[in-house]
Amino acid sequence: MKTAVAMIVFNRPVHTQRVLAAVATAAPETLHVIADGARPDRPGETARVAEVRALFDRLDWPCHVVRHFADRNLGARRRIVSGLDAFFAAVPEGIILEDDCLPAPAFFPYAEAMLDRYRHDQPVFHVSGSYFGDDAAPPGHWFSRFPVAWGWATWADRWRFYVESPSDVPAVIQRTWPRNPLARAYWRHMYGLVERGEVDAWDYQWLFTLWRNQGLAVRPTRHLVANIGFGADATHTSEASWLGRLPLFEGPGDFRQGPAMPIADRDRDAADARRVWQVTPKTVLAQQLPFLPRLRRALLPRRGP
Repeated sequence: MKTAVAMIVFNRPVHTQRVLAAVATAAPETLHVIADGARPDRPGETARVAEVRALFDRLDWPCHVVRHFADRNLGARRRIVSGLDAFFAAVPEGIILEDDCLPAPAFFPYAEAMLDRYRHDQPVFHVSGSYFGDDAAPPGHWFSRFPVAWGWATWADRWRFYVESPSDVPAVIQRTWPRNPLARAYWRHMYGLVERGEVDAWDYQWLFTLWRNQGLAVRPTRHLVANIGFGADATHTSEASWLGRLPLFEGPGDFRQGPAMPIADRDRDAADARRVWQVTPKTVLAQQLPFLPRLRRALLPRRGP
């Protein structure tokens, strides 16, 4: 495969080995490895980090490996952003996989086809491998406002718009959701968590990059990347979720069929907002009045044994 791949890894050798085996089936000519350093206060992490890094010393296909290995722990946001900056300084476009994002065989030809098709179509910023619907539409693609990053691809000229600490979030949210006060309240709260450092995330800023530039994400009509990282050792997905049990599309498929115009599919986006991000009145109420769930539990009568 001509398209360069970046793998973002850290301290999970079993997950990394599974994803690397899937990457090996596509045999990219160039592989960039972005790895954070171990945290000194976590027993055994130095050994696990070293074990992960050693996996890239014995690839079984001809490949130029570029290692972006931090010698100290930078944290998820800083390591991923700096690593992707270096990746896109070296390549004009590429595919990105984290160590818990397991791609189906069809993901790589789909991603390459979308990178080629929309290379000069500036409204398209992102190619995602995720689909969360349950309909039986034939293999193809659609456009979304939500750039899901569980296996994705983009171009260097789009990545350059990324801002790690944007100052215009309220204005961007207002412009993106002018008639949806529920969405505005939800996203203002979520970005507040990121801004205050309560969530060590990089992808909310990429989401806002698309919204700031009226950008769109290409999404497939089949689920092409499984998130295998839900569990206690995950950074952001420590609790079990139906998102981690979605069946992976295993068959061949031509995903080139898509809309004639790059316009967001409002119905699919609305369904994802409810089901995936939980943009609901209940969630927003809990965000604004966080004491209410605790009060409700305190007032409800205890159930018997």
